[in-house]
Formats: sequence, structure tokens, C-alpha cells
Amino acid sequence: MSAGLIMMMAQTSLITALNAEPDCSPARALEVVNGALRENVGRLGSHHYMTMSILKLGDQSIEVAGHHQDIIIYRAAEGAVEVVPTNGTWLGIADSLEGFVTPSHIRVEAEDVILLFTDGLTEATGASGEMFGQDRLVRLFAEHARSEPADAAKAMLDHLHAYQHDQHDDMTLLVVRKVDKAAVAEGPTSGHGANPSAS
Repeated sequence: MSAGLIMMMAQTSLITALNAEPDCSPARALEVVNGALRENVGRLGSHHYMTMSILKLGDQSIEVAGHHQDIIIYRAAEGAVEVVPTNGTWLGIADSLEGFVTPSHIRVEAEDVILLFTDGLTEATGASGEMFGQDRLVRLFAEHARSEPADAAKAMLDHLHAYQHDQHDDMTLLVVRKVDKAAVAEGPTSGHGANPSAS
């Protein structure tokens, strides 16, 4: 069974959960995805699993459930980068996630910038065989976090492509800046928002 098929199952079950309950919590959505993977992958006699984090954006915080890559946040007020680990377990192994998923809430202030990414970035391998790694990614993000999200995403991917010797995995990242509602109400702003970039 291919990883692409498992991802399609996960996406379909997540969309189904959100259509049925648009305001459902990340933890509830994970339960639905896990149930679908457990049933369908098991029926096909496979033992594959996956990790996933689901985020729900609020006015002052992000609710997060599930285990995947760390969430990296540029704190505009402090001018510093914070790394927030995710927690949870693999999906598709247990019949229920009860006791394995502990949702968390991450404070997000105006002008904070969030980086979400796949492991294709941190596991990108240079000519010497050394992986790019998360420490380098954090430093790279800190260099570009004050740019517009689209520009930051492009600059980071350009840097990673230049570092990488051969590409063996997808490289996907999402840069999101939280806008100041009061500033938006006063008039249009330029360039704020989310920009996914993949290759």
C-alpha cells in the first residue's frame, strides 16, 4: 500500500468529519481519521501508520492535537523564535486515541508568524550527506520571518533547494502571519496571510 493512498484516506476522512461537524475540535477530527485508517488499512492487511497534527485557529490562540513536526513561531513582540513540540501517537495503530491525545492551546499575538513544515525540509541532505536539520531551519526562519509570508516561504525553499544534493521526499511548508484585527478594520493591508509552498 502506497503512502499516497494512506494520505488520500486520511484527507477524505478529515473532510468528511469537517463537513459533518464544521466546528469540531482537532482531537475529535483525529479520532475520525484514526478510525478510518484503522478500519481501511487493516481490511487491506497492511500495517502502515501515519502521524498528523490538526490545528484550529482562534482569535488569540491555536488549538493543536496530534503528533507531527514541531510548530515554529516567530514572536514579533520579542523578536525571537519559539519551538513548540507536538504530542500524541501514530494514527492507524490503536482502535481508539483515548488517553493518547492531549490537546494544547498555543498563544498567538498580532504579527506573530507561524511555520508549519514536513520532514522533507529537515531531512534534506547536502552533498556531504548531512541533513539540513531543525536547528538550521529555525535559524533560516528567524532570518526571513519579518518578510511577507509569501516571500519568506520562497526564500526558505530556495535556500533548501540550494543546500539539497538529491531530493528524496516532498518539501512542503506553510508560513502564516496573524494580522491585527484593529489594523485591518482601519484599512487594507498588504501581503498578510498564509502561503503554502511545495515542490
